[in-house]
Amino acid sequence: MNERQREILRIEPHMIPDVRAAFADALDQLEVALVKLGRTGYLPHPWLGDEISSEVAAHYTRRAMEAPDSSYQALQQYRAELACVHDTLQRMEDQYLHTDQATADRLRRT
Repeated sequence: MNERQREILRIEPHMIPDVRAAFADALDQLEVALVKLGRTGYLPHPWLGDEISSEVAAHYTRRAMEAPDSSYQALQQYRAELACVHDTLQRMEDQYLHTDQATADRLRRT
């Protein structure tokens, strides 16, 4: 962990499982919302069937769902960031557990 990361989040080793679990819960909730949004976020057809509503529907679909800077894509990126933090916390937890086990093993041998 670099100095900037230490400034952003300070966490004691015993807190990691709870923080990781909170991120896992957030990921689960976001995943459900993204699946639902992916199913229902697209307009099935222009509501009035005319050219104007067709243009509005196409604009909405681009801006809300498909464009690289759309709301849906922003949520996808947010999910990726949450997953990255979760995975980092998991590696930290694994490392601390491994270190604790190695220390316990070393003390048993002495």
